[in-house]
Amino acid sequence: MKISACWIVKNEEKNIARSIGSLKAVCDEMIVVDTGSMDGTVKAAEEAGARVEYFEWISDFSAAKNHALSLTSGDAIIFLDADEWFSPPLTASDKADIAQFFMKNPKAHTAQLKIHNLNAQGNVKTVTAVDRIIRKADGIAYHKPVHEILLLKNGSLPASVQTDKWPIFHSGYTEDILGEKMDRNIALLENAIQTTGSANERHMQHCYLVREYLNQNRMEDCERHLKAALSEPELLKSQIKYYLLGIVPILYGMLVASSRMRDKVSRLELYDKIVLPFKKYLAEYRGAATIGLYYDALFDQKEDVLLESLSGALEKSRRLPETPVNTYKDAEGTLYIHAAKAALRRGKHAQAMDYMIEVIQSRHDLSPPALNVLLQCVKGQSSHDIIAFLNSLFDIKSANTLNLLARATRMDGFGEVHAYYLNKKIEAGIATQSEYLSLLLLYGKDEEAVNAATDFFMEKDKGLAATYIFLAAVCFKNEDIYLKHKELLGPLSEIIDAYFGGGYPKAVTDTSVAVVAENFSSVAFIAGIERALDLLRVISSRPLIAFHIKADYCVKNGLYALPLEDILPDADDGASNYYVIECLIMLNRCSEAVYKLEHMFGLGHVTGALLRQALAVYDRIGDIRAKRLYDEYKPAYDRLVDLTDVVNTGYVPSKYAKGKNVSVPVKINGLLEIEAKAAKIINDSGEVS
Repeated sequence: MKISACWIVKNEEKNIARSIGSLKAVCDEMIVVDTGSMDGTVKAAEEAGARVEYFEWISDFSAAKNHALSLTSGDAIIFLDADEWFSPPLTASDKADIAQFFMKNPKAHTAQLKIHNLNAQGNVKTVTAVDRIIRKADGIAYHKPVHEILLLKNGSLPASVQTDKWPIFHSGYTEDILGEKMDRNIALLENAIQTTGSANERHMQHCYLVREYLNQNRMEDCERHLKAALSEPELLKSQIKYYLLGIVPILYGMLVASSRMRDKVSRLELYDKIVLPFKKYLAEYRGAATIGLYYDALFDQKEDVLLESLSGALEKSRRLPETPVNTYKDAEGTLYIHAAKAALRRGKHAQAMDYMIEVIQSRHDLSPPALNVLLQCVKGQSSHDIIAFLNSLFDIKSANTLNLLARATRMDGFGEVHAYYLNKKIEAGIATQSEYLSLLLLYGKDEEAVNAATDFFMEKDKGLAATYIFLAAVCFKNEDIYLKHKELLGPLSEIIDAYFGGGYPKAVTDTSVAVVAENFSSVAFIAGIERALDLLRVISSRPLIAFHIKADYCVKNGLYALPLEDILPDADDGASNYYVIECLIMLNRCSEAVYKLEHMFGLGHVTGALLRQALAVYDRIGDIRAKRLYDEYKPAYDRLVDLTDVVNTGYVPSKYAKGKNVSVPVKINGLLEIEAKAAKIINDSGEVS
């Protein structure tokens, strides 16, 4: 069997030689099609042994790839991207194995290989299966200008056989180049929507664009394409049936996008149009076992269901055959994080830690807030032990990992740990100037920090220089620093005047509140919570806001006793009571928490967070009053959420269709108004959406 290899490339000088070198042992010819490189790509490809051809770029990946295919003479073609390579590299014996593969699978048009997508840390983030070895046949060609797919002459998908042999690694999803790729893909997809004549293809472009815009946090554009995709549910269902595992990452992306714009998209519409078809047509995919829990985690946060069902769902998932698309692992990581938070609220620190270690060991991408759960589990241990523990879990040679640990450990009680990781960043040459200044403040070098701040930032960013002068003056009660640099502080000077004068600003403006809110956590972390509370005094004429600033920091940092010292007796707002109840639960003062919950529910103030707290109390101490509150008010809350979706989106789920509009026995704030608005939409809709 004669084997060809080909690539289409542009500005891939850094990657192409590695890709060519990983497969040249099996190739009779290697063809690199350049689409307009401005660097040394062509020279690198030729030096690696490839023949270079050229194709004028017309914003169409399929056109370029089909041109490359037309140049090959092999019986089989290995088609790689420049940032993909075989690991281990192919050897001469693999040539015979490839021939044997197609002899054993005479009806196969392609060998579908596993591609391991690496994140910025060099760890495998996801694994997907893609057609990468193609049996040359008349009419087989790529289609679609971006996210291209192979189709046969009759328009059907080629017969593919998956194999674990010949694994490929892909570095193209690392953060330094992902943004550029997303911009390119968006432009191509938006153009394709305008030019394609196929309803199916146009619909698929909408689905792809949801993910692309989500990755760029462009939520208005994301919403536009999500609604376009959902508006044609039969097309969406046919995409799931047609592409199967190929569409899985898109479906997860659509759910995540929807969870970030809850007032724009009906959660029940998503369940009907995405989750149910997912379960039906992807039943043998491992993610099907956990998709319901993942949906709940994104939208309802049913902590009791999650804790009761997670192990069973994961066990069911692992009984299914391993699939070459492992996007479900990201979803499982999210479930573990939610379960860890739920376990921590219930006082189950060991269980919470086990969940978080599962997340880390599965190499799921963590955010600092998620890692905060693990840190709360080890709070109180010596700094030395915490550092040793974290270093055993993470690869601290990675710049991204150091960034994560430096950000996550910036919490009460972790000053020495945070300083350790900042020093590691300095040693690695990746620390920012702001981190260097923060380290000086942590070490009590206030004068040195101010001098460095004025040197670093006075020409580039006077606002940032003022912030560090402010922090140095407040954290160390150094009035000399303030007086020396007062003219640089602008609106910050009014706060410091009041701080050093023992009084209050003449008028506590929104700007004053914002200054205190933005700097409270930094002061608390650097100088301790008492110094931060001293700063908070200057806005004490706005007691509710001051309480929220304090309580938010305390809850996130495990200082649960402090917010209970000055509970506002007339504060019946949901936010204040959430903080109070959370602190009572975490201090195991659950009977007091039930009293507060009864009070809030009695006022008709019912939220998802308060309902979760009621269940947490029940789980901790078995207080039947908490369970009764949950059972009584949960249906009314669910109805409020569902009907709010109807009002916001116009989508009427079957259970709220005309003639099924059954009320609930208790009333909660806002429900009557929403019921009236929803009734009109439901009655006018005639048929269910």
